[in-house]
Amino acid sequence: MYSVISLLGLLLLTTAPLLILRRAFQARWMWFGLGIASWAAAVAAKHLLAALFKPLGFGDLPAVTQGAVWGILSATLELGATALLFRKRSLKPGDVLATGVGIGAFEVVYVIGTVIAASAAAAPALAEAAPGGEASPLVQLSFLLQRCLAMVGHVASRVLVYLAVHRRILAPALIAVAAFALIDGVAYGGLMAKWDWTAPAVLASYYLFIAFVGAVESAAAWLFWRRPEPGEPSLASVTP
Repeated sequence: MYSVISLLGLLLLTTAPLLILRRAFQARWMWFGLGIASWAAAVAAKHLLAALFKPLGFGDLPAVTQGAVWGILSATLELGATALLFRKRSLKPGDVLATGVGIGAFEVVYVIGTVIAASAAAAPALAEAAPGGEASPLVQLSFLLQRCLAMVGHVASRVLVYLAVHRRILAPALIAVAAFALIDGVAYGGLMAKWDWTAPAVLASYYLFIAFVGAVESAAAWLFWRRPEPGEPSLASVTP
């Protein structure tokens, strides 16, 4: 049952936001694609840097240090690529939202593809049975929940980056980078520390943490965009 719920949820997550933005906010397909392209360039750069770090003994550092470094690096590269994308552009709210939604939707496909391509031994065992022989619903639905929270983070962070670049103010960028670095850093640090990601308590704590960070980030994006500059369309003023 949970596998069906997860599959339907992922299908909805990768299609509904795109269709809503297209219909209600007149978002252009170009900005979905450009958002994905900026993300792909940043991911490629991260893989390259990871390969360069490996012989330098990065993996021998404490898990907390690795997580902190990786979180900052990930935030800088992904949001930096987005900042370059938004440079000297004035966009409609729908197009700004489309960059984050495109990334969030494509990342679902990318992660599924990497798991399928990986060997059974290397793939994350997120569907293993919890103690007692019964699969935990939280564990079985963890990928869907993770992707939903990731979608929120991608959209909110891109809105903040756009506002920082377009209005030339630092606060939105700092909030976006801090939130991104926290979420990615904790995930990477937990991976290096070999947290038991099949334990419901670990998953619940982690998801509550990223949900809190995402809520703060989303609230910041909304508040910054509620008061637009003269002549600038406000997200709050757009009526679907």
